[in-house]
Amino acid sequence: EFVRFDPKIIRGLDYYTGTVYEAVDLSGDQRSIFGGGRYDDLISLVGGEDFPATGFAMGDMVFSLVLESYGLKPDFQTNKSEVFIPIFSEEMLAPSIQIATDMRANGIRTEWYPEPAKLQRQLKYADRQNIPIAIILGPEELSEGMVSVKDLRDGSQKLLTRGELVAYIQSKLSG
Repeated sequence: EFVRFDPKIIRGLDYYTGTVYEAVDLSGDQRSIFGGGRYDDLISLVGGEDFPATGFAMGDMVFSLVLESYGLKPDFQTNKSEVFIPIFSEEMLAPSIQIATDMRANGIRTEWYPEPAKLQRQLKYADRQNIPIAIILGPEELSEGMVSVKDLRDGSQKLLTRGELVAYIQSKLSG
């Protein structure tokens, strides 16, 4: 009921040495969901030992479309970040990640920018992601043991000690 022999299936890659196969949606509305076959010479063709093998590749977009067509595609809810930490320089990376770690340890969904960049560029990113709060730790704040918290919704900004940070962020997010 679920398997059909079709001698007309041709996979478009020259390295197959035997049986090839495809999985398709029974309605026939989509391309193959996955396809593969036997390729005894493939490993030796790329520099490895001669070794018999079989395998397949799956098309995630086609699979997603098939699930959607049958009403089976899960509705994944993402946990959007609540706090964003921009990175000013390589020297600021470690203390910024430590603040992110502290936030996460207190249940606050936090992300930091992956590389030093202009503050404006980083804040635009946070805005596009709808992250409501930024914790700004620049060299000046670091030397004074402070952080600046910017509410990206209304533009307000407040200078705090590290000890005040978690409670302040939690109150901003709940209020």
